[in-house]
Amino acid sequence: MTETNSSFANIPFKPLAMLRQGGKARDFVLFWLLGCAIIVPSSVITRYLEWTGLELSLSGMSIYITVYIPMLLCVPIVFWFGYFWAAIPAYLATFLVAYVGGMPLGWILLFSFANPLSLAFYYLSLSILPKHTKINVFVSLIGFVLISLVASLAGSSGSFIWAFANKVGLNNALPVWQGWWVGGWLQTTFIVLPVLYFFSPVVLKLSAALHSPNSVKRVVSYRVLTLATIAFVTVLVGYVATARFISIEQLARLKSTSMSQASLLTIDNAISGMSYPLFILLAVMVALIFLIYKAIIYWSEVLKNANKLLNEKNIELEMLASTDELTQLLMRRKVMEVAQIEFDRARRNSQWLSVLMIDIDKFKRINDEYGHLVGDKVISDVAGRLKQSVRPYDSVGRYGGEEFIVVLPNSTLEDAMVIAERILASIANLPVVTDKGDLCVTVSIGAASLQEHDKNIPSLIEHADQALLSAKAQGRNCIQRHQ
Repeated sequence: MTETNSSFANIPFKPLAMLRQGGKARDFVLFWLLGCAIIVPSSVITRYLEWTGLELSLSGMSIYITVYIPMLLCVPIVFWFGYFWAAIPAYLATFLVAYVGGMPLGWILLFSFANPLSLAFYYLSLSILPKHTKINVFVSLIGFVLISLVASLAGSSGSFIWAFANKVGLNNALPVWQGWWVGGWLQTTFIVLPVLYFFSPVVLKLSAALHSPNSVKRVVSYRVLTLATIAFVTVLVGYVATARFISIEQLARLKSTSMSQASLLTIDNAISGMSYPLFILLAVMVALIFLIYKAIIYWSEVLKNANKLLNEKNIELEMLASTDELTQLLMRRKVMEVAQIEFDRARRNSQWLSVLMIDIDKFKRINDEYGHLVGDKVISDVAGRLKQSVRPYDSVGRYGGEEFIVVLPNSTLEDAMVIAERILASIANLPVVTDKGDLCVTVSIGAASLQEHDKNIPSLIEHADQALLSAKAQGRNCIQRHQ
C-alpha cells in the first residue's frame, strides 16, 4: 500500500465564534451539535439493552466485553476534528448514562471524565505516531492498535468509580472493568479503524478549510513525548497492579469458603504463576518504552538540527540568488518582485508609492580611463551610499550596469524628492577613493509617483526612467521629476 501525505488535522474549538462567522464554520458547528444530539442519548442504549459486561466463552475461559456506542463515534471525531469536539459529547454521554443509572451527582461529575480520559490518549498519539488520513502504514497500524489498548485501559478506570459509588462487590466490578477495556479495544480495532481508513480522506477534504495549519506538529516536542511516555507506563503499571489486586482479593474470598487447603494452594500458585510473568513482561515493556523514548529524543534532536542547518542554507541560497555580488543590493529580478508587491499594496490600500531611477554620470569614461576594476569600485561605493541614504523599509536594487532603482513605499513625489536630494549630496560631496586616486562621481536621478493611470509597475518605472533621461539632458548631477 502506498503512503499518503495528508495528515490528520485539528479544528480550533471555538463554536461560538464559528457560529458568528457563518458560512462553512457555522455549518460545521450545527453539524457537530446534531452529532452531539445523536451521541449523547445513544449511551442509554448500552444500559437498557444490558450490553455491559457481556460474558463470552473462549476455549473454556470467560471474558467480558461491553458495547458502548458513543465511543464508536467520538474516537473518529478526535482524529478528524480535535480533542474537545469529541470529549464534550463523550462526557455528556457518560453523564447521562450514570444519571439514568441512579449514581450520586458528585460521583457522576467525576465518573464522566473516564471516556474523555480515554480520548486524551488517542489525541496524544497524534503527536507521537506517523499521521496519515489512511491507517495504511504498518507502523501506524500497529501503533493505533496499541494506542487503542492503552486508551481503553485508561478509560476503564471509570469502572472502579462506578463500583465504589454503587457499593457493589469486587466480583460485580470485574465484568464491568474487563468489559470496558476489552470491549473498547475490540470495537475501536475492528470498527473504528476501518471507518478511519475509508472515510478519513473524504471527511478531512470536506473540512480542510477549517483546519488550523499549525495544529499538528511534525517534530515531537520533549514535553509531549515525556507526557505520553509517563501516561502509557502509568496505565500499563495500573493494569498489572489492578489484575494482581483483583486476583488476590478473589483468593481471599475463596479462603473463607469450605474449599480445601490443597485447592487454595493450587489457585495461589496459579495466580503467582500468571502474575510474575506479567511483571517481567511489564518490566520489558517499560524498558522498551524507555529505549524508544530515548531514540525518539535523539532523532528529534538530529532532525531539529538538520532542519535548522537546512533553513540556514536555504536563507543563504536565497540571499545569493537575490543579491548582486558586487553591490550587495537586490538583483533586478528580486527588486522587481518587491516593487510589484508594493505596487499591489499601494493600489489595495490607496497609498502612495514612488520610484527613483539613478544612473552614474559618464561611467563609460571612468571605465575607459581607469579600467573596469576602478569602475567596479565606483559602482560598489555608490551602492553603499545609496543604502545609507534611504529609509530602513525602502528597497534598493541594481537595475543594470551602472543604473540603480529605489522603491519608496508610502511616499509622495515630494517625499521622493527629499530622499533623492539626500542621495545626490551623499555621492557628489565625497569623492570615491580608488587605487588610481580619488574620483569625483555624480549621479542623475529621475523620480516618479504612482498615478491613477499607472496600470502596472513597469508603467511607473518607465515614468521614472523618462525623468532620468530628462535629468541627463539638463546637464547631469541633478534630479528631475515626472509630471
